[in-house]
Amino acid sequence: MRTTIQYSTVARSIDKLSAAHTTDIHELQLSLTSIESAERSFSFTSIIDVSYKPFSNGSGFLYVHTDEGVFSFHVIESPNTFIQTFKKITKRK
Repeated sequence: MRTTIQYSTVARSIDKLSAAHTTDIHELQLSLTSIESAERSFSFTSIIDVSYKPFSNGSGFLYVHTDEGVFSFHVIESPNTFIQTFKKITKRK
């Protein structure tokens, strides 16, 4: 079983005459043992909590709280199903 949610990253490049922004879309994947992003994998044993802070435009930040720190992901849609599935798998409230 895999549950996914899309998140975006923005890369900024600057040269002598201009600045450019590139937005990429990635998937955050929830499996039975971990949460995986394009950059790293978080084992359930290292995850303390998962939370969400919405913005007024409908997007927001999904936060993965781990024993190594907090990692944020800019999500386009509500991650409520993703969070509920994580808590169900890990039996957290």
